[in-house]
This record gives sequence, structure tokens and C-alpha cells, in this order.
Amino acid sequence: MSILDAILEKRELLSSAAKLAFENPEIVASAAKLLSSNDASIGGAGGMAGLMDAFQSSDMGDILSSWIGQGENLPIDADQLRSVLGEATLGQFASSAGISQSEAGDTLANILPELINKMTPDGAVPDSNALESGLSALFG
Repeated sequence: MSILDAILEKRELLSSAAKLAFENPEIVASAAKLLSSNDASIGGAGGMAGLMDAFQSSDMGDILSSWIGQGENLPIDADQLRSVLGEATLGQFASSAGISQSEAGDTLANILPELINKMTPDGAVPDSNALESGLSALFG
């Protein structure tokens, strides 16, 4: 089952921001670019490791760890995500996803936990080659 399939199965439970992602597949593809070290268009080329560093530096490593781990995903709100990623990265995401910058924080806060959760099914971050292969398979 792909990440997108898993997210689509739960669409009736999601907020309006996440439902927007189903109307615009570029939202999910743009969110996945944050995880890729091969695509520097959103957040630079730090990929998952860079994202982990950003969460740790913002004292929110426990939130990201919950998405990677096999337990319940802790929530994140747009303001917390903005403090982790910064306005520039949210702007890059908004531009790539075709949404307004004001929608970017809420939208990403709704889909990023599930995206990361599905990319780390064993409760651990896969090595960069496996992660990139998974992202390439999904978004080619």
C-alpha cells in the first residue's frame, strides 16, 4: 500500500486542510520533497535528516519521534511547524503545492505526520537510499 493510498483511506477523518490535499495531489508530493535529500526545492537538500535536526533544534524532537515511532502520532499546529521550518520553507511548500502561504502551515501540519509515519513503517527512519527509492516510486 502506498503512502497516498493509506492517507486516502482515512480522508473522512481529516480536517478541511488535509482534504484540500486530496483535491490537489501536488500537496502530498510537495510535502514529500521535505523528506528528500535529492530535491532541494523545499527546505534545501537536508531531507529527512535535516528535518530531524530542525525539530531537535526547535525542542520538538518528541513530536517528530512520535511520527516515526509505532505509537500514536503527536499533533503539531501551524505555528509550531512554522517555528521548525521557517517562513521560507513554508513559502516554498505553498508555491510548489499551488496553495496560499496562509494555508501552508495548517495543510502541512495535517499531512506531514501521516506522511512520515507511513515512510517509517518499522518505527525507524530507513537509510537514505531506501527512503529515496520509496519517494521516487511514489512521486517519480
